[in-house]
Amino acid sequence: MYSLKNMPTRIIEKIPGWCPYIFYMDIRSFANVRRVYYRIQDEGAKFIRGRVANILEDPVTKNLHVHTDDTLLNRPVDMDVDMVVLAAAVQPMEDTNRTRKLFGVSCSMDGWLLEAHPKLNPLWDDYRRCFPAGVCQGPKIFLTL
Repeated sequence: MYSLKNMPTRIIEKIPGWCPYIFYMDIRSFANVRRVYYRIQDEGAKFIRGRVANILEDPVTKNLHVHTDDTLLNRPVDMDVDMVVLAAAVQPMEDTNRTRKLFGVSCSMDGWLLEAHPKLNPLWDDYRRCFPAGVCQGPKIFLTL
């Protein structure tokens, strides 16, 4: 979601005429980000579902050659591009499980810390006044629309 919000809009605003391509495997978004998604598409960004398999530099032109498989159209995609921007994956730290046990906090199936569920038990004693906040609960995005 962070890449969806920042990268294409900045390229489209700063460099008129450029067409950003966004390679993705899964886009999960809530209402505000969905609005950004449709706006970016309207401005000319192209979305290709598939993992990039290879990026090679042409020694003569110095352009980058991107190879992937479009999983929606079930066909290979090869294209020359001027620039590639990689989005870093965010994962829980290796010692998150030790921290979780130390404070008695549960975690999601992906390993992110969970806070007490406010509707089920707002005064849950297992959490001992520990309030996980920020990225320890998973990737975050802050919208300024």
